[in-house]
Amino acid sequence: MALKTCPHCGHNVSDQAIKCPSCGKDPRYTDFQLEQREQQHKKKRRSAGIIITIVVVIIATVCAIFLPNRIRYQKGIACRAVKDYETAVDVFNSLGSYRDSAQMARLSMRDYIYAHPTSNDPISVKYAEQLIEDGYGNGLERILPRYFEYRQSTTTSLPSDVPRGTITHSS
Repeated sequence: MALKTCPHCGHNVSDQAIKCPSCGKDPRYTDFQLEQREQQHKKKRRSAGIIITIVVVIIATVCAIFLPNRIRYQKGIACRAVKDYETAVDVFNSLGSYRDSAQMARLSMRDYIYAHPTSNDPISVKYAEQLIEDGYGNGLERILPRYFEYRQSTTTSLPSDVPRGTITHSS
């Protein structure tokens, strides 16, 4: 074990020492080298801080985008549970392509029609037309027979390519 001079204070220290007992600095490096190392550490900490900030911003953005949809979806589910199908349809339609919102809107429309089986109800008629237009109208003629009879009588002749889901009555 040899002795060497500390480049910072000039005292003799061991060549294996990590800290000078006199000044407390690392005798393996000069002041310039220590300053460079400290700058490198600051750059690493700054880079880590920037990366953490970016990750937090991304997570916050994702939550801001998807969390409201999840909350609205749950509201639609709750509306269905209390048989408020009209509100459920509105909520699910407002969600667009989120999860199975389109399917839940169609189910809510169908449930509304089953809960209000009168052909005089304009909302039932609107939902029936929407379901037929989307190709999900099968079976509705049993629920709204007067509407379908009226619809059949107002159609003088059906085109040869009747849209999918259109229900016609045979006389």
